[in-house]
Amino acid sequence: MKRTLIWLALGLGLLLVGYAFFASKTDEEIIEEQLTRLAAAVSVSPEENPLTRAARLNGEFSELFTRDATASVPELSAPVQGRRELLALATRAAAGFRTLDVAFSNTSVEVGNAAAEVKTTATLSGVRSDGDLDRGKRAVSLRFTRSDGDWWIASANVSDAE
Repeated sequence: MKRTLIWLALGLGLLLVGYAFFASKTDEEIIEEQLTRLAAAVSVSPEENPLTRAARLNGEFSELFTRDATASVPELSAPVQGRRELLALATRAAAGFRTLDVAFSNTSVEVGNAAAEVKTTATLSGVRSDGDLDRGKRAVSLRFTRSDGDWWIASANVSDAE
């Protein structure tokens, strides 16, 4: 009986170690989850008022971007640096839309020890303030850095509309 309990405990321990090893997310999966969060954060909902949106964006950006992150979106402004400037850029970009859905696709992630290079396509679909439909795709390059085990966006470069 004692021997059976020892074998059961050993087997259970091995199962738990195997689960922890195989069930943990890869760096690529974590980065893709961050991209999904970014897409949701910058999307515009007609039910959300500008103050609520700004507060939500501020919270999301503080969990997605490094403190001194940079962004370049040529059709919106000159390159910006820092979360506050990123927040202002995202707020200005959304001001012209009633609704805006953003999704990333065709994503490639190259992970190194402390950084990752990401190439993806952002698909935008929305309704402008004047009621016109707006759809487009943009090539996006992002650089992620790892800090304290988490992946943070350090830079984002968005191409002109296709």
